[in-house]
Amino acid sequence: MSGMKPENPFSPILKKPGGGRLVILILSATLLAANLSALVDLFLHPDIPYFDEEHLIVGGAFALFAATSFLLLSIYLARARCTEADLRNLEHKYHCLFDNLTDAAFLADAATGAILETNLKGAQLLGRSRAEILTMHQGDVHPPGQEEEYHRRFLAHVEKGHQADYDGEVIRKDGAVVPVSIAASPFTLAGRPLIIGLFRDITDRKKAETLLIEKEKFLSDILDSIQDGISILNPDMEVVRINRAMQGYFPAGRPLVGRKCFAAYHDRTEPCVACPSLGTFQSGRPNSKVFLADTGKGAGTAWLELSTFPFFDRQSERVDFVIEYLRDITARVTAEEKIKSMNEELELKVEERTQELLAAQEELVRREKLAVLGQVADNVGHELRNPLGVMSNAVYFLQTVLVDGNETTREYLGIIEDEIAAADRIVGDLLDSVRTKPPQPHITNSGELLDQVMTRCKMAPSVKVRLEITKMLPSIVVDPVQMEQVFRNLIANALDAMPEGGELEIRAEEKENRMVAIRVRDSGIGMTAEQKEKLFQPLYTTKARHVGLGLMVVKNLTAANNGTVEVESEPGKGTAFTVSLPTKAGPSED
Repeated sequence: MSGMKPENPFSPILKKPGGGRLVILILSATLLAANLSALVDLFLHPDIPYFDEEHLIVGGAFALFAATSFLLLSIYLARARCTEADLRNLEHKYHCLFDNLTDAAFLADAATGAILETNLKGAQLLGRSRAEILTMHQGDVHPPGQEEEYHRRFLAHVEKGHQADYDGEVIRKDGAVVPVSIAASPFTLAGRPLIIGLFRDITDRKKAETLLIEKEKFLSDILDSIQDGISILNPDMEVVRINRAMQGYFPAGRPLVGRKCFAAYHDRTEPCVACPSLGTFQSGRPNSKVFLADTGKGAGTAWLELSTFPFFDRQSERVDFVIEYLRDITARVTAEEKIKSMNEELELKVEERTQELLAAQEELVRREKLAVLGQVADNVGHELRNPLGVMSNAVYFLQTVLVDGNETTREYLGIIEDEIAAADRIVGDLLDSVRTKPPQPHITNSGELLDQVMTRCKMAPSVKVRLEITKMLPSIVVDPVQMEQVFRNLIANALDAMPEGGELEIRAEEKENRMVAIRVRDSGIGMTAEQKEKLFQPLYTTKARHVGLGLMVVKNLTAANNGTVEVESEPGKGTAFTVSLPTKAGPSED
């Protein structure tokens, strides 16, 4: 075949009557099929640009195919009015159109694979002359090593007898390999099987596809390198893309892409409440949400933070996509909770230390007051008690002498006597507050001790006294003189708290721990919590004619006799002091 010019396969038909019209019909149908194949390829690859700066859109060639096919079919339909010479003239015009196609065309013998015809684009594609191409076999146009594959496809097209479209490669004379799109269509002419193929150079498309693949891989590598989860949603709330980290938050093999986000991530049938992604689609602003969820990593629940960002269409400024950014903030939340706990603990410690400092300061002030009292107590006590004794004796003498005196005189002598007694008690409290004498304990009957105290206390007619002393009360071991002073001070305080009168209750009963509890309760004005805290401090008083030493003496003397003092009080409900003292058997160790 290399030394002979191949016979035109249409020559036998052209020699027959009406042969020209038949050739035109066959070629028209073949080119129309190739044109449809090119259109199908256009729809299969809508993302590939089919034009460049120097050439018109390739679709123009498809229009040329269609116009040519329509023209030739019209000629065939008008065959009754045409002569053979006219048809040969039309055939010549058809060859001119064939040579000017924008795609390379090859006509080959389906039985042998020999190339019978090509056009100018075919010669340009292979970098060979038309004469060289007509001496070549169908397999010669493809790169070495691929002959069998292309020959198999060639035979399959011939055997099935239908059009086929696929991508392949051809080799130029200079050895360069060119990617092409091939549309092949077999047909039979005068009993001879033929095949025509249109080859389009798709180098630019392949470069674009390669560039697109590289960009896609680059983007995927970037997304997968991010350790936090990323997903992209469309306006239908469907997941269109995720990275490796996002997939890692969910069980292996669980489908995510292509599903509604609320179904893929949360197994829900409707959007989540307060969904940040839905909010971003609606407002066009970033959004965020922190929630506790199962990570699916076998580590139980974790705190996650979902941040959403809008992706706008540049022309319409509509939100086309929402980018979700999901990260595990469990460590941060744990650290924040730990810091909060440490702050609370620190605040408690600061409060404790502050209270300790305040208590230490109060104790220091108390000791300073006691030190001052200690310095003046002896001198003041000596200097005051002697005159008080003289005045007391004088009052007694006047009361004896003026037995028949008028009522006013006796009244004023009584007032002087009461004031002398009050002053003497203050001096006694002052001395007892700074130097408590060691007690001289004796076995003492509680009832007798209280009766003796009551006889020495003057009660106003407006005060109702109620004594409740349990019978067979065990004896207590105390210094009766000191404890008498304790109860006299408590009763005096109770009477001062009831200036308008009220009820004074004194109750004595045995406690379980071998102690006797003596309770002195009044129905007076009561005390606030702040007043209770300062109650036993030296020189603290809420009364105009007192110096604030009486309750301090109560506490010191009770403690010296191995007892305790407890106080209960509410504003407007009165005050109760409970003095617990050891019995003859001694307090229980429990």
